[in-house]
Amino acid sequence: MPISSLVAWPYSLSWGSYVFAKVIAYNGNGDSLYSEVGNGAQLLTYADEPTALTETVAARTATSITFTWTAPVNNGGTQVIDYDIFYDQALLTYVPIGSAVTGTSFTAVNLTPRLVYKFKV
Repeated sequence: MPISSLVAWPYSLSWGSYVFAKVIAYNGNGDSLYSEVGNGAQLLTYADEPTALTETVAARTATSITFTWTAPVNNGGTQVIDYDIFYDQALLTYVPIGSAVTGTSFTAVNLTPRLVYKFKV
C-alpha cells in the first residue's frame, strides 16, 4: 500500500505515525498463517519549503542584507533541523551562501554594492 493511501481517508494517519504490519503469503494451495508483527515503520517525507522570505529592511547596509522566513507547516513528520541558503546574481545558478542555519533568519554579508541578488532558502 502506498504511503499516500495511509495519510488519506479512511486511514488518515499523520506524518510521523508508526505503522506495524503482519504478512500473509498466498499460493495455489491457500493462505499461510499471519507473520509475527514487524518492528514498525515511521511515515516520513520531506518537509515542505519555507515560505514568506522577507527582507528586514531596517538591518540593510551597503554590503549586507538580513531576511527571515516562515518554517514549513508540514515538517515531514520530524522536526526541521536546519536550513541552507543560496543566492543568484541573475545567472539562474544558485550557489550556497549559508548552511546549517538553525533559525529562521540569516544575514548575507560581504555583498557587492549595486549588484542584484536573489536568495532562496
